[in-house]
Amino acid sequence: MLFRSGAGQFLFAGKNSSGNRRRSALKFDVAATLPQGAQVLNASLQLTAANTQGTNNPATLYPLTEDWSEGGTDAPAAEGAGAASSPGDTTWTYRSFNTSPWTNAGGTYNATIADTISISGGGVYTWPSSTTLVSTVQAWLDTPASNAGWLLVGDESTPGAT
Repeated sequence: MLFRSGAGQFLFAGKNSSGNRRRSALKFDVAATLPQGAQVLNASLQLTAANTQGTNNPATLYPLTEDWSEGGTDAPAAEGAGAASSPGDTTWTYRSFNTSPWTNAGGTYNATIADTISISGGGVYTWPSSTTLVSTVQAWLDTPASNAGWLLVGDESTPGAT
């Protein structure tokens, strides 16, 4: 499994020490949280890095353009080894395992970067509010059907940079 465990607690992005690329899909139900017609003035994302390799690893958000599902797989222990995919899981090749493939393996996304930050070690990291993040969240509020979330992509060139 190359995406987050649907029922797991960790996200992975980058290339692990075995050379496997890992990406994570994130989605927030903006339309259920903010009233229709509201104006989004700020939008940021904050995640906690529990286990990182190396320093100054890029962590990039891309807006996904195809919806995906979150299955119930929960990989054992620290979840890094993954687990066999179950129906409904998001995988490298499937938006919903084993029925709906991505148009592009690894996730179909807008090539315009929403934002990139650098991660060095464990801790709390924030993608700060920017014009791109605000406009993306505003679009999700204005047109909920367009909300496929973000794809979190790490350094995929260096093994062990997950």
